[in-house]
Amino acid sequence: MNKTILMVFLCSLSLDAMALSIPTSPRAERSIANVESTLKKELSDRGLEYGAPVFVRIFKDPGVL
Repeated sequence: MNKTILMVFLCSLSLDAMALSIPTSPRAERSIANVESTLKKELSDRGLEYGAPVFVRIFKDPGVL
């Protein structure tokens, strides 16, 4: 169990570091501008805040890529 907790902790640290260094481009900025207001409203309707950290859990079937 302790190994699992350590792995989750280390993964969360690396994800935080990656989030801080995401490159941007004019295309990305246009895409954000196109969806940002709608996304903020939809998140707000669900009691969430735009830009707040989220936890994503992904399940993978063994042997399936």
